[in-house]
Amino acid sequence: MLRIASLYLHPSSGEVEVLGERLGRVDVRSHRRRIGIVSASFSDMLRPSIEAIDVVMTAKNAALEPWWHTYDDADRRRAGELLGRFGCAALAHHPFETLSSGERQRSSSLDR
Repeated sequence: MLRIASLYLHPSSGEVEVLGERLGRVDVRSHRRRIGIVSASFSDMLRPSIEAIDVVMTAKNAALEPWWHTYDDADRRRAGELLGRFGCAALAHHPFETLSSGERQRSSSLDR
């Protein structure tokens, strides 16, 4: 249910309305920014080889991949700063799949 409510999964039947907008009639890329979700299962939706810094950077738009939105050097710097704040700066360019579960939680919950 959380994946449907957060617009990461589409139902096979019926209609879903989230925050007054109907799924299928709203741009999920912009609407998703209004929804906050932090879950250990969130990391299962990420591409294993995505770098930790990209996980943090894409949180700005509640996206799973950096190619879905436009990011600039300021976004990348901000992601690096957030990783540093949580003691994860050295992990910035590590593939997400190589991080421990604790490191994954800290990385995927930053700025969300």
